[in-house]
Amino acid sequence: MQPDATFQTISAVFAELGADRPEEISRTLLLRDGYFLGHRFRCDKLQAVLLPDSEEVEFFDEDGELLQSVRVQRPAEMRKAA
Repeated sequence: MQPDATFQTISAVFAELGADRPEEISRTLLLRDGYFLGHRFRCDKLQAVLLPDSEEVEFFDEDGELLQSVRVQRPAEMRKAA
């Protein structure tokens, strides 16, 4: 199965930011009180967040400091609520 463009972009940015294994990304759904808030991607000590109405992925270091924002094209299934 071919990774989608969003995942490929996230992997590439993790690599640029120094992740040892940018192909090993975990993805979780962000929920609050049963409502979908977005997606969180983790790789090594880095993380990225993609919110449902945003076209940008924000990348953070292990201390939660914003490192970079990257514009992405998201597939329809990533925009739907969980």
